[in-house]
Amino acid sequence: MTAVGLAVAIILLVHWRKRVGLIQGSIILGTAALFVISLILTTQNPIRERFFQQDYGSAYGRVPHMRVALRILRDRPLFGVGMNRYTAAAQYYDHTPERIITAWEGPVHNLFLFIAGEIGLVGLAFFLLLLGTVIRSLLPALRSSDPLIASTGLGLLMGLLAYSAHTQIDYSHWTHWSILWFLLGLAIGVGRLTSSAASP
Repeated sequence: MTAVGLAVAIILLVHWRKRVGLIQGSIILGTAALFVISLILTTQNPIRERFFQQDYGSAYGRVPHMRVALRILRDRPLFGVGMNRYTAAAQYYDHTPERIITAWEGPVHNLFLFIAGEIGLVGLAFFLLLLGTVIRSLLPALRSSDPLIASTGLGLLMGLLAYSAHTQIDYSHWTHWSILWFLLGLAIGVGRLTSSAASP
């Protein structure tokens, strides 16, 4: 929620900087954020319950999951345990008192540790290189004179950054999540569209 909120705030500030100015835009966003936060804190809702009452061990459970992932990395640092084998292999590395893999069957709630556990640090390095390449190819779109291309580029960039931030505390079956690969392809396409429009 925080990642999405920050991404939306940045997009709005970029669009408002010429219309209302950065200071006024920041005041509007700050007022809206205070209103939403006060609404969440003063009413009964699932978000308030999750943060301030009972999350059923969801937040704490991520820590032993990460310990298991780090054990896998220590044992198989280069190439991991193999694609789509994380949960099955993680049971052999689970020495936590909670037996977290059995109790909470699923991969570690951190995308980079998940990728490193499955395909090792080599695979993680290539995934990060892919993300960096996509983001770098998208940057020219932000400077485009066409407002549609500039807005699309900014939205894609903020979406990818919000996704990357969110997946540090949640897991994503990245190989099967078609929306991610569609957005990566769209980002490359928007970047190339900008480059071809700029060339004579």
